[in-house]
Amino acid sequence: MRVINLIIILLLFQYTCLKGQENLYDLEIINVDPQAQKDLIKNNPGKKYSDSLNIIKHLREVILDMNKDGYMAASFDSLNYDSLNVKAYLYSGPLIKYGMVGIDSIYKPVLRKTGVNIKKLQNSPFDHSGLSRIFEKIISYYENNGYPFASAYLDNISINDSTISGDIRIDRNNLITIDSIYIKGDAKISPQYLYSYIGIEKGDLYNESLVEKTGDRIKELTFLQEIKPFEISFDEKEADIFLYLNNKKANHFNGIIGFLPNNDKTGKLLLTGELNLLLINSFGKGELIRFDWQKPGSLTQKLEAGLEYPYLLTLPVGLDVKFNMFKKDTTFITVNINTGLRYLMKGGSYIKMFMENKNSSLISTWGMENITSLPQYADVNTTLYGLGYSMERFDYKYNPKKGYAVLVNAAIGNKNIKKNSEIPDEVYNEIELSSTQYEGQSALYFFQPLAGNFVLKTSNKTGYMGNVSSGDGSALFENELYKIGGLKTLRGFDEESVFASFFTVFTVECRLVFEQNSSLYLFWDGAYYEKDISSEFVSDYPFGFGAGIDFETKAGIFTLNYALGKQFDNPIELRSAKIHFGFLNRF
Repeated sequence: MRVINLIIILLLFQYTCLKGQENLYDLEIINVDPQAQKDLIKNNPGKKYSDSLNIIKHLREVILDMNKDGYMAASFDSLNYDSLNVKAYLYSGPLIKYGMVGIDSIYKPVLRKTGVNIKKLQNSPFDHSGLSRIFEKIISYYENNGYPFASAYLDNISINDSTISGDIRIDRNNLITIDSIYIKGDAKISPQYLYSYIGIEKGDLYNESLVEKTGDRIKELTFLQEIKPFEISFDEKEADIFLYLNNKKANHFNGIIGFLPNNDKTGKLLLTGELNLLLINSFGKGELIRFDWQKPGSLTQKLEAGLEYPYLLTLPVGLDVKFNMFKKDTTFITVNINTGLRYLMKGGSYIKMFMENKNSSLISTWGMENITSLPQYADVNTTLYGLGYSMERFDYKYNPKKGYAVLVNAAIGNKNIKKNSEIPDEVYNEIELSSTQYEGQSALYFFQPLAGNFVLKTSNKTGYMGNVSSGDGSALFENELYKIGGLKTLRGFDEESVFASFFTVFTVECRLVFEQNSSLYLFWDGAYYEKDISSEFVSDYPFGFGAGIDFETKAGIFTLNYALGKQFDNPIELRSAKIHFGFLNRF
C-alpha cells in the first residue's frame, strides 16, 4: 500500500506541475528514521526542478545511492506539494552489513588471481552491485581459462540482526578446448595463419577474451572481410569457431608519369616515371611482396623489392627482407639489403630487429687519376644493426579520415671506405678508413576530421646520419646520404634530387573526401635539411605547395598533382612547376 500511495501522490503532483510548468520547484528530503545517518541524504540544496519528472529522477538516484551504502529497505513514504516547495519523506530502514562470507578453499587461488578479498566484506555495508562485480571477476577468470559456462552465486544465505551471511558457490561446468577454426566463404587463407593471427591454437583452453575480439582482429586485415559475424559451436568438451570470410581487393598496381623542366635543355621537359606492384596474400599465408621502380632523371634509376612473411613456425615472428638499388647517372651505384625479424603485435603493429648492408661504388673515375683529395663520392661499405617500431591506427587504410601512424628506426654499425685502384693511394691518408656510423629515421602521420567531409592531414618525416671516429678524418660522402624530394617527401622538387645527412619535412594538407577513395586537397610541404659531407656543408629551408586530386573510376584511381617549390634564394617560377599523373588499380 505504501508504494501505491506514493505512485498516486506522484501522479497528482505531476498533473499539478504540468499546469504550471513555467515555475521552478524546491525539493527538501526529510529523513523520518532518526537512526539513519543524515549525510546519506542527497538534498542538492539550492537546486531548482522544472517538473516532477526531474524530481522523480533525483529521488531514484537517492534510493540507489542508499542501496549501495547498505540501506536495502530505503524508500520514500510520502511526497507533499505546497506551492513551489516539495517535501519528500524518506524511510532509511536498517543498515544491512555483511556477516561471514565463506568459500571453498580450492577456489582461494582464483580469488588471489582476480584480486578479490572476501575478508574485506565482513562487517562492511551490504552492496548488491559490489557483490555482482565480484561474481563477474570470478566468472571472467574461468571464461578465459577453459570454462565458458561457469557461474557464481551466494548460497546458504542467512539474515540475523541486520547482517547477511552466506557462502560463495562456483559452478565451473564443463572444461572446453578449441577444436578447429572453419572458414566459410571464398577467402583463400591458411587456417594456420588465422590460428597465429587471432592467437588461438587447436587444443587451447577456451579463452573468451580472445574469442570475442576475433571480429575486430579480422577487420584489421586489408585482404579479408567478414560476410557476417563469426559463430561458435559447442559440444560437451570442445568448441569450433566458424569464420565467414571473403577475399578483399588489396593487391595494387600503380604508375606515375612526371613532366619536369629539363635542367640540361632550356625549354624542354623531362619525362620521369614510377611503377609499383604490391601483392598481398597471394599464397594464402598473409605474405606481402613489393616491387617498385623509379626513373627520377634521364640517367638515374631506382629499384626496390621487398618480402614480408608473417608467423614463422606459427610463432608471432615474421621475416622482413628489403632490397634497394639506386644508380646515379654514371657517377655511382648503391645497393642496400635489409634483413630483419618482426615481433608481431595486435593491430598490425610490430617491433623489428634488423641488419642492413649498404654498398656504394663509383661507376666512373674518369679525370680522377691525378686528384690530391677525395671528391664528394667514394667507395663505401656499411653494415648496420638496429631496432624499429611501427604502429598504424586508421579508420580506413587507403584514404583515412581519422587516425594516426608511427614509424621509428634506429641503427648503428661499422663503415669502411674502400680504396679505389683508379684513384691515387695517397688521397686516402687524410681520412679514417674505418669508423662507426649511426642512423635514425621517423615518420608520423595524423588525420583529423573537420566540418563535413573535410579532413586535416599533418605529418613529419625525419632522418639523421653521422659518424663517430677516433679522429677528425671521418666524414660522410654524397653517395651514402638520404635522398628527398618528389611526390612522396617534398612536392615541387625533382624526385630524390636533394641529398641530406639530416632532414625534417613537415606536411599540412587540407582534404575534401567526397568518396571513399576520392579527394581534393591543397598542400604545403616545408623542410629543413643539412648536407654535411667531406667536401662541403649546405643547409636550406625548401618548401613546396600546390593542389591535387585522387579520383576513383571503374578502371582504378587516378591521381594528379601540381606543385611549385622554392629552394635557397631562387624565386618561385610557374615554368618550374612539377606535374605528376598517377594511376592505382586494386585487384
